[in-house]
Amino acid sequence: MELPPPEGMKADAMRSLAARTDPDAMAEIIYVDIAERVWPDRNQDFREALRISVRDNVRAIVALFAGDLTIAAADPRGAFGFADLTAELGIPVSELENGYWVGVQSFWRLWFAQAREEAGAEGRLDELLGPPTHLLFEFIIHILGAVVTHYDATRAEILRNQEDRRRAVVADILDGRLTTGGEDVENTLGYRLRDTHLAVAMEVDQRARAERARAELVTGTGATTSLLTLHAPGIWLAWLGFP
Repeated sequence: MELPPPEGMKADAMRSLAARTDPDAMAEIIYVDIAERVWPDRNQDFREALRISVRDNVRAIVALFAGDLTIAAADPRGAFGFADLTAELGIPVSELENGYWVGVQSFWRLWFAQAREEAGAEGRLDELLGPPTHLLFEFIIHILGAVVTHYDATRAEILRNQEDRRRAVVADILDGRLTTGGEDVENTLGYRLRDTHLAVAMEVDQRARAERARAELVTGTGATTSLLTLHAPGIWLAWLGFP
């Protein structure tokens, strides 16, 4: 539910300033700040997806301030596209959230500078900062909640697909259908086929418990690589690799 600004907050000054604000120029500054502070080593394709997400979010916030948009009507396609990319790259959701809060900090610094200049001697700073503060955080809470949910769904689907591919490759190896390895096969498995292997069957009902048991086996045996696959309902195989 979208909340109205607190009682007594005047929105005319905010709307007037927002109508004269260039959101794309603002977005470019914020994008550069996020890229340099959160993802300085990412390639140009990643940066372009980040730029589109930042641009769409800043446009929405400025339109919200101008009274031309409601939070519920904001289009999250750019934000969702960037969330999909971070999920595909295995970037933790905490890092994605950090990028948003760095963006909020950068946006607010730019808006405050404009508001202070606009207020001048007329003493309207509270009108230029009060309603925007309320609306900005309502928007971020809304969009970040939607983005994290979208990220989680995308990441879960990616992990399911990866698990299916790993399980199929392991079955092919054990059944003799796949007799030669290679970089592509090892990348799919995340496991070195050139090692000496030990398989440990574990009867557990949850993947989290199987992961913990696998970690204990790696620590206890000194294995240099490991692979966990679901062999049958309730049966997990931990493959341990030794030089």
